[in-house]
Amino acid sequence: MALIDIEAVDWWTFDLVREALVEAAVLWRRSPGGGHWPFASDGPWHLMSRDAQSDYDARGGDLTEAVLRPLPLSRAEVDWRDGVTEWLMMVPHAADRRLLGICLDHHARGWKQLPWARIMPLMGVSRGKDGLQKRYRTALRVIAEGLNSAEFRKGNVSRGGM
Repeated sequence: MALIDIEAVDWWTFDLVREALVEAAVLWRRSPGGGHWPFASDGPWHLMSRDAQSDYDARGGDLTEAVLRPLPLSRAEVDWRDGVTEWLMMVPHAADRRLLGICLDHHARGWKQLPWARIMPLMGVSRGKDGLQKRYRTALRVIAEGLNSAEFRKGNVSRGGM
C-alpha cells in the first residue's frame, strides 16, 4: 500500500483527508490485534499445534489453503499512522470523533458506501441518518481546514510523520 506523501500535498481536500484517514485505519487494522489487545485471554492453546508430518490444521483447515498474513508494520508506517491519527483531535466533539472512527473503520474493511443503518445503533441513535452523514462530512471538512491552516503549514501541528 502506497501511503500519501503528506509533505507533497499542497492543498488538502475532503477526499484526500478521507483517503489518508482510511489508510491510517487500514494500518490500525494491520497492527497487532487489529488495534486491540493482541493476546487471547482464553483459548484452546492445546489445539494450536499441528503435526509436523502433515498439512493438518487443528482449526479444521488445510494449511496449503492458508491465507498469508501481511507483514508487520514498518517503523515509518507506524509513525505515519500515528501522525495521521492525531488529526482526529482537530474535531472538537468526542462524539464526532467517534462517528468518524466508526465510518473510517467501515471504509478500511472495504465498504465503498457507508452502511448508515449499521452505524446508527453504534452511535446510539435510532433515526437521523442525514444528521450523522452531515456530522461525518463536517468532521472531515474541519480536518481539511485545519490541515490547510497557516499554523499547520508552519509546522506547529503534527504533520503525520514520513
